[in-house]
Amino acid sequence: MTTYRPKIVSDYPVPETINTAVHEVTTSIKPPAPMQNLHDKLTRAANAFKDGIRYIVSEHVTEQYTKNTRSLANLDGGRFVNAKAWLSCGSACKRMRFLS
Repeated sequence: MTTYRPKIVSDYPVPETINTAVHEVTTSIKPPAPMQNLHDKLTRAANAFKDGIRYIVSEHVTEQYTKNTRSLANLDGGRFVNAKAWLSCGSACKRMRFLS
């Protein structure tokens, strides 16, 4: 039996353009006498930065989804029925409604 595991922020990849830009920044840092531990620290810092971007965007998308879902729930269904009736009504009917 497969268990359901909701997706977490780290499941979504960072867009390739952002990944490339961050990689270019970290590889452009060339201090005198670089050592492997400096490269490792820069890589960790770049990964933390990308994780931060991923988290912020995910948080934004979740907020917008929640906001839009609430807005849709508050829509008045009667307005849809009235609009549908208006569209199905002929031009004479529309003129009469407009004049009344």
